[in-house]
Amino acid sequence: MAAKDITASEADGDINIEFSMPVAGTPTATRLRLGRIAHTQTADKLGIPRAYYRRMFDDAPELLVTNVNRWLHDDGEKRLVLVRALDDYARALLSNSYRILDNYSLFFHVYAVAKEMGATVQRMDLSDERFYMRLLMPDFGAKIDGRVADLKAKGLYFAPGYLRDNGTFQGPPRDAGGGEWVFPAIVTSNSEVGYGSLSVGSAVMAVECINYLISAKTLDKIHLGERKGEGFVFSDETQRLKDETIWSEARDMVRATFDPDTFREMVLALNEARATELVEPVEAVDVVVRHYGMSDDDRQAILNEMISPSVT
Repeated sequence: MAAKDITASEADGDINIEFSMPVAGTPTATRLRLGRIAHTQTADKLGIPRAYYRRMFDDAPELLVTNVNRWLHDDGEKRLVLVRALDDYARALLSNSYRILDNYSLFFHVYAVAKEMGATVQRMDLSDERFYMRLLMPDFGAKIDGRVADLKAKGLYFAPGYLRDNGTFQGPPRDAGGGEWVFPAIVTSNSEVGYGSLSVGSAVMAVECINYLISAKTLDKIHLGERKGEGFVFSDETQRLKDETIWSEARDMVRATFDPDTFREMVLALNEARATELVEPVEAVDVVVRHYGMSDDDRQAILNEMISPSVT
């Protein structure tokens, strides 16, 4: 909708937005309370400094309404926005080109395939800003210990893991020790309100310490689509098919990650990397520290770990 068609108002300490939207073909007046994220996005879109916006909200809501209406309607014919709502709240104010890829779609498409293959949800978080889910395949794991030749020749380091009472996993109970057991994992994240892209990452997880490493295979889709209300508009069926392509790619990512042969290739690559000797380890660490802007304490911690690896 055009920003000029939105009007802000104040009631009982809340800031509302009011606009007309078609319901069963009939224009219907709608009032939504701005949620926390929508407040922040309103300030950013209208160029109002967040601290000043918050001060007006707390101390002078009438002034805030005046400011919001003034800048919403300024050039509002060209400014188009997408309002995401839940019940009577405006969750987010987004660009009209924002592509809707919802959390529940991501969950069901990824989880259905993962469950079918025997994977389990290891962690799941949901906040106002983001959805996060990590799935783990406990049926087969592998040891990262740098012994590439043994792994290639015998495959002795592949075996099922088991689930502890506290919900974490570890390697086979009769493991002789040495090295680190890892299992294939899928790491997903998404934001429905403009706080990040949709991502499905293929990973290996060091289950003893619940750390994971994302491999080179990652599906990453930003929420960018065609601008609505400008020129040619794709049909709902076309949009559904375009979205289905993304969900199909996500399902393929899950199948590939939890395939034993694909996992074996990933582990072989990690073992080859672990077997590679750093000729100048201090210099290598310095390059990493500079590249990522890490502190001297971080540098020393990395060197200490290389000299005397901690046991997880």
